[in-house]
Amino acid sequence: TGHFKFVSSECSVESHQLNSVVSMSVERWHFPMINDERRNSAYNRAIDMCLKGQRVVDIGGGSGLLAMMAARAGAEQVVTVERVGDMAECAS
Repeated sequence: TGHFKFVSSECSVESHQLNSVVSMSVERWHFPMINDERRNSAYNRAIDMCLKGQRVVDIGGGSGLLAMMAARAGAEQVVTVERVGDMAECAS
């Protein structure tokens, strides 16, 4: 399905044991989006201008990148909603 597997950096396991470790799966398309500096800078500039003191709900929060930007910009409260359990855990 195009998933990558991640393991917590706190786990100390041998490479052959990784399949037995609880992992998070992330859709392949997510990596280019997260690493798109131009896109993320544009979002960050807009968030900095608009969200200070506001309450924010991030629907489909994914990795939590935009929610973190909102918190750093001074949002009063940030709530994220993510249906993919692995992504929600990654963001927390």
